Formats: sequence, C-alpha cells, structure tokens
Amino acid sequence: KSLSIFYFPTHGKSGRGLAVRLALILGDIRFEDVLVTRAEHLEQKRNNQRRWGGVPEMDIYNGHGQTQTIAQSSTCLRYAGAITGLYPKQNALKCALIDEVMDSQEDYFVSCFKPIILATNEDERRKLVKELMNDAKGDNYGMMRYWFDK
Repeated sequence: KSLSIFYFPTHGKSGRGLAVRLALILGDIRFEDVLVTRAEHLEQKRNNQRRWGGVPEMDIYNGHGQTQTIAQSSTCLRYAGAITGLYPKQNALKCALIDEVMDSQEDYFVSCFKPIILATNEDERRKLVKELMNDAKGDNYGMMRYWFDK
C-alpha cells in the first residue's frame, strides 16, 4: 500500500472522503480504507490526534518507513489528482479552474449542511433537509451550468 484514507464508515457512498476514494480508484492507486467510527473520531479529536481536527485524513507512505499525514478534503483530493494524473499540475490555469469548482462546491456544501448539523431537534433537521432537496437546483446549480456551458 502507498497510502491510507481515514474516514467515516457511513460516508462510503457520499461525503468528502468519497471523492478522494474515487480519484484514487480512477487512477488505479491502491490504498487502505481505514474506517473511523464517530466515537473513535471524537476521542482522537479530543486527544489532538487529528491533524486539523477532522477527517478525511490521508497517511502517505514513502517506502522507507516514513509516513506523512495530510488532511482537509480538498487537499487530499488535489493530492490524489496529482498522483493519478487527474489534476494537471503542469498547467496552472487548468489547476486554477479545477480549484475554482472545488472551492465553490465547498462553500455550497458548508452553507447547506451547517444549518442541518446545528439543528437542535429532528423535526427541524427534517424540515431543513426537505427545503434543501426542493432547492437542489438553486443558485449554485445555475451558476455551475452557466460556467460549464461556456
């Protein structure tokens, strides 16, 4: 193995860790999938065992017994893209355009899901999810279509 990805088991089909996994799979890079339960994550976070306090994280092994940990979903995704050739690191403009999409999606993700995470009860959470689903093709979708169609 050349690297390990640390992420929640319930997010195997979605979430920030999925994009990293898919990039590695598309690039034919073998990796270890380390599934971290919420309880394990919270304990590790309390004990300052998470690089930036959250997952995904990636351990990169250099073959000489040394490991470098990187964190933050966009950072892990850019690294995966770089080692697979999916992120055109020799073309700064193409990289910037990819980064632009990634960063705008991060803004959208946070704006959508932060209220849901902070909801104080299940009824409020369900209402917010329903509103989000009804507006799934709102401003962000229109903006993306505009730029991709150009």
